[in-house]
Order: sequence, then structure tokens, then C-alpha cells
Amino acid sequence: MDANDRITVEKDCASFAKNATCEVRGRFLNVRGRACADVRTFAAGAGGDMVPTRAGVCIGREKLPELLALVERMIEDAGLESGTFPDGDGGGVAATL
Repeated sequence: MDANDRITVEKDCASFAKNATCEVRGRFLNVRGRACADVRTFAAGAGGDMVPTRAGVCIGREKLPELLALVERMIEDAGLESGTFPDGDGGGVAATL
């Protein structure tokens, strides 16, 4: 049994383009019986399918309010208004729900 046999994707929640070849996805997983929230970079694989990378964080779902508080603080410290998230080239980034 490899590690993927113990991880089940329960729901893909949202995603946004990180750049031309990668995206960031938020999803709910079951990891060895534990309910988790996963925010991870996905990149185009050899066959063109998007595959998860090691870049990301997987936390217990009960930690989501703390993650939200962290992101809200980062938005505030960056001087951004909630709801407007520049993507670095002057355009906006919209999450796919």
C-alpha cells in the first residue's frame, strides 16, 4: 500500500491560476481517517494533467479559522482590500468555486 491509498479527495472547493502552468487548489481530503483541508500547488504533468506538488499545506479542518485569520492578516499587512487581489501583472485573480 502506498501513501495515495490512504488519501481520499472528498471535495475540490476552489482554485486559481498561479501562473501559466500552475494553479493553487483548495480541497477537502481524508488522510488516514482524518478530515483535512489541503491548499496545494498543482502543475502540469507529463501527460498534461494537473498533478499535486509538494508545495502546499494540509491541516485538520478544525484549523481552517486560524488559516483564514492568517490570510486576512497578510491581506491587511500587504495593504490590500478584501476582495481585490492583484496577480502581479495588473490583472485580478478570481477563484473558481
